[in-house]
Amino acid sequence: PIIGIAIGGSIIYSNGKDLRNNIVSYNFQDAKTNIDMIENHLSRIKKNTQRLNWAIKLFNQEPFSRELDKVYLGLEYVLDSGDSLLSGLEPLALYIEDFEPSINFESGTPSSTKEYRDYLNTIDEKSYLTGDGAYKLKLSDEIISSVVVEHFPQFTQEYVLELKSGVKEASNSVNSISNLVTFLPDILGNTERKRYLILLQNEGEIRSTGGWISSYAVVGLEGGQIRELFVDDIYNAEGTLKVQNKRFNPPNSLVQALETTEYSFSLINWDPDLYNVMLEAESFIFALGKGDDLDGIVTIDISFIQKLLDQWGGLEVPGENELVTSDNIYSKIFEMHQDFTPSSNRKSTFLTNVANEIVTRLLSSNFSEYQSVSSVFTESLNEKHLQAVFKNTQATNFFDQKNWDGQLDSKYVSAPIAIDWNWGANKANLYIKRDHNLDIELTEENITYTYEINVANESTSDTYPQGDYINYQRIYIPPGANILNIQGIENNEYRIYNDFGFKVIGGWFNTPVNSNNTLTVRYRVARSDLGSYFPLTVQNDNVFLDINIYKQPGTKKESYVLNIGYPADWNVIESEDLTSISNQLNRRFDLISDAEFEVSWSTL
Repeated sequence: PIIGIAIGGSIIYSNGKDLRNNIVSYNFQDAKTNIDMIENHLSRIKKNTQRLNWAIKLFNQEPFSRELDKVYLGLEYVLDSGDSLLSGLEPLALYIEDFEPSINFESGTPSSTKEYRDYLNTIDEKSYLTGDGAYKLKLSDEIISSVVVEHFPQFTQEYVLELKSGVKEASNSVNSISNLVTFLPDILGNTERKRYLILLQNEGEIRSTGGWISSYAVVGLEGGQIRELFVDDIYNAEGTLKVQNKRFNPPNSLVQALETTEYSFSLINWDPDLYNVMLEAESFIFALGKGDDLDGIVTIDISFIQKLLDQWGGLEVPGENELVTSDNIYSKIFEMHQDFTPSSNRKSTFLTNVANEIVTRLLSSNFSEYQSVSSVFTESLNEKHLQAVFKNTQATNFFDQKNWDGQLDSKYVSAPIAIDWNWGANKANLYIKRDHNLDIELTEENITYTYEINVANESTSDTYPQGDYINYQRIYIPPGANILNIQGIENNEYRIYNDFGFKVIGGWFNTPVNSNNTLTVRYRVARSDLGSYFPLTVQNDNVFLDINIYKQPGTKKESYVLNIGYPADWNVIESEDLTSISNQLNRRFDLISDAEFEVSWSTL
């Protein structure tokens, strides 16, 4: 029995690794063979273990036996999950493997009538199998996570730990894929054409949703195929609309802040909520003759492109005599900017060629390369250098749960939101260092916030791309907040207004070349004013605080210091990695993505 367990275990371990590789490579037939092999040998190992029950009892190893039974049960769920997942995901794998775009960014003219509607319909029909597989894998994770590794022989503990981490990682990944396939056929146009706006934003000139809109694309998908594609520079779009004498009504907050009634395409991302930007963009897209409405919007900034270039070691781009890399792409954009005039196409051609080469590289990669590239997508989505929001409710909910959709949800009322708008016609944000300090003082009925932003402009001249940081600053706080103090706004002239469920403080917070500036806002919120949106929850003798800190899209790593003061008779239960000193909790961290802290106290 011992020899049988050793041989069977070795075979299962080997096939487990092969199974992972085959799934990654979408070799589903070989993956099914791996599952059959694991299932066969798992059954034999269980029988051999039962034959050793006398020895387990003799040597008082019942705890080991119980933990081993958990492993067996967890692996059975893994195998059941694998059967469902392979059947459910096979049409998606075939679609990805067979897909060839009918249009590229360079030509914009369809070269093929091939569609993939049958694949999309089958993905939709088999989505229940993917859901079933995800559920069983979650059960497996719950069982295997509870296994006490210390009860196993020391030489096997490393393998048990590897199993626990592997199943957890697989469960998290499969859960995302299971949610994805519920809406993927729809957003790829399985029943009708879907049209999406893609905005390329330059975060060197920060704007509400990430940066100055330098170029845009309108993509039409139908039957899983690209059926229309139009790419242009933002200046050309604005020139076209101006020649046609098209006029658009700007948001009142923009008129009041920027003191202009001119509302151009490049200003549609004034609103920091990406869903609202999509709705604003529809009238411009219609006026440009690129469709009646939009089904979604995707924003991309230069940092995302730089991450891809780093992953690939650069790209060969037509018209360039050297590799385009993360190090030189900005200098090339600056060069194009200096030489660019509206109606010329030099700048748009460069960016179009870069986009075309990126898409070509992505579509021509083998499946093992997708793993490394997928980490770039996930990292960029988490850091808000890539965002997407859709009219499809399931897709929006999926992206919203991961904070990838660029929407200002009510969960963000728990901490102030800072939105910068660079109005200096330069790329000063490449030279800006910014840090945040947030002090929160708690009682059961009131919360007092003191929020400080410190900005250092490390520009050394007024020569483009450097220069003064001319920034219209907006701070979003809860609608019922009582503002106690504001310091640092230019000439102490600021506006306070309500906007989409928030109270907004707006004013100029400028930082000249080679100088520093500080903005401080202090306000208080009361339970009686916010009701169910009050961030502090009291249940019997326990108090719970959920803080969600919003990172503006396009911003890079910024220092953030969080301090939470609470009554002396509260006792911390959970502090989410915050350091506790007396009746204070604090944490210094880098704000590279949205941050959430869940804290609880006992009042006994």
